[in-house]
Amino acid sequence: MKNTYLLSYLPIISILLFSLSFAVYGEMQMLKLFGNLGIYEGMLEFFSETGIKLALLIVLLLLFFMVSAGIEADLRYDIGAVFIFFSKDSEGKA
Repeated sequence: MKNTYLLSYLPIISILLFSLSFAVYGEMQMLKLFGNLGIYEGMLEFFSETGIKLALLIVLLLLFFMVSAGIEADLRYDIGAVFIFFSKDSEGKA
């Protein structure tokens, strides 16, 4: 089966980029926190700096990807949520 529509890949690309941006930010914050708590020096005795950063990035990327994809799937297939976002009823009676 071939996907003939190029624009159908935009949701997965946007979720990946969104997750990657949050993962990079979360990685920087976690490394600051680990440094302040004194955990980072202990981790450096067992792992390399690149290994720690890469492992944190992959874990956070997967976490944010799963959350973002779950929210996107829920909003796409939940008719009630779609009606809330696109309803023209301003009084809430319908």
